[in-house]
Amino acid sequence: MTSFLIILAAALSGYAHASPFAWPVTALSLMLVSWARHNLFARRAVEVGLGDVINQTLLHSTANALAVTGMCYWAGVAIRNLSGL
Repeated sequence: MTSFLIILAAALSGYAHASPFAWPVTALSLMLVSWARHNLFARRAVEVGLGDVINQTLLHSTANALAVTGMCYWAGVAIRNLSGL
């Protein structure tokens, strides 16, 4: 639910014409929520010797967070511009 609210906040900040710096902030918060949920699993995987896999997973998770929040932010901007407000 927290992740959904962060993604919704990205879309609403785009709709409200918030600064474009709001997009990386929402991406960072989405990444931190993901890390907080999977921290124990990542730590155990590193102890087993899967550090490279965890690094790739974190990199892909970062890219996904940037992509999702970016699409939502710019979709909010587009909807506001199309609605004429």
